[in-house]
Amino acid sequence: MFEVFFKVSQLTKPASTIKARINFKFFIHLYLPRNYFRNTIIPDIEKVFPAAGSNVIENAEKFRDIQLLYDVAIDTIVKKLVTVVNDEIHIPVLKLNKTPASSTILFEIIQKFGFTSLQTRDALKLLDSDSGKYILSSTHRILRNRKWIIISKLETGPTNNLIIEKGDKEIFFDAGVLKITSSQIPITINRDPHVAQLDISGVEYPLLLRKWKQGDYFYPLGMIKKKKLSRFFIDQKLSLNDKSNTWIIESNKKILWIVGMRIDNRFRITDKTTALFQINWLPSK
Repeated sequence: MFEVFFKVSQLTKPASTIKARINFKFFIHLYLPRNYFRNTIIPDIEKVFPAAGSNVIENAEKFRDIQLLYDVAIDTIVKKLVTVVNDEIHIPVLKLNKTPASSTILFEIIQKFGFTSLQTRDALKLLDSDSGKYILSSTHRILRNRKWIIISKLETGPTNNLIIEKGDKEIFFDAGVLKITSSQIPITINRDPHVAQLDISGVEYPLLLRKWKQGDYFYPLGMIKKKKLSRFFIDQKLSLNDKSNTWIIESNKKILWIVGMRIDNRFRITDKTTALFQINWLPSK
């Protein structure tokens, strides 16, 4: 939108002579009811400046054209700047820094996600901040993640804890579907991170599917020492958004699998394994 700031006397001048500072939607529509302006204000001005009425109409048309040009320019720049990844908005920091009028461009992007004009300054500070810094609106988060600014929707509602009973074949949860099968050895090892193959002998039911929390630890596959998940995530260079959407499966308070990442070494398949169960994760689209 535009705001146009000028003196009332300028309404009597042709559009080509008016010097206005344009910020958002022009003030006729924003501040004054149309009929009041047409039926009261203009007739009073025309008593002193007879050409006021026609000049106002001409100026209004000019401002509408300016509004249209502004919208087209913003849309063109934003399309070149923004990448949509799943439900997230990704903006390259370097490219935004080099964009003319970056403050205005950034505001036009973030206002759609509940951020105010006053928060634009805070959003701009993220361009020079460390990775992991963020600001919030009532519905979204703007995160600095390495070379990117990422806008994502805040989670709503409590974290789910889902019980997996022995014999369950499918588990539906926020991040997709888990498909569970069992089989006998020998079997071809599947190294897809979306697949967990576990020695069934050490597994105790029921299993618990939940979001990870601070203090969680496991023994990463191939290691004999435990590691906190928070440190593991740093090693994996996970963003704040990725960490907040990470699920784990545990058995008797022991983590079996960080879903989509790594199984626990204590439940790996060995030469002594006689039976296993496999979990396939099908992420939600």
